[in-house]
Amino acid sequence: MANECLTAAVFLQVTNLPLILTSFSSAPTATGFGIGLMLALAGLTTTSAEGTIDEKRQVMSAKSTLVATSWANRAVRVSKGLVDSYAAIHFAAVRKGTSSSILHAILTFLGVAAVAFTAAMWLITGYYGQ
Repeated sequence: MANECLTAAVFLQVTNLPLILTSFSSAPTATGFGIGLMLALAGLTTTSAEGTIDEKRQVMSAKSTLVATSWANRAVRVSKGLVDSYAAIHFAAVRKGTSSSILHAILTFLGVAAVAFTAAMWLITGYYGQ
């Protein structure tokens, strides 16, 4: 169980790379929230279901036809999407007008696009419970 949680935590922190690279210095609170939410999601994802044998059979039979994601898991995913949305907007606002070079504009665009993509990913998976 601990090994699964550690693996999940490391894997989920990889999805934080756009947030960390773009917002660590300008929005450290958002970065901290993003890291904390991914650690919470790792714990929620690796928690095994408990119950009697009959309940486990029902869960297994429903598993093939039903997406059953806990409300806590969905809330963490939507919260992570909101944090990333804030970070993308904040990153664009901080970088706006700071330089006139084309390289600066391209890097800003790529940073905003990467964080916005992860925001969309977490918002969509939270909404659909995936």
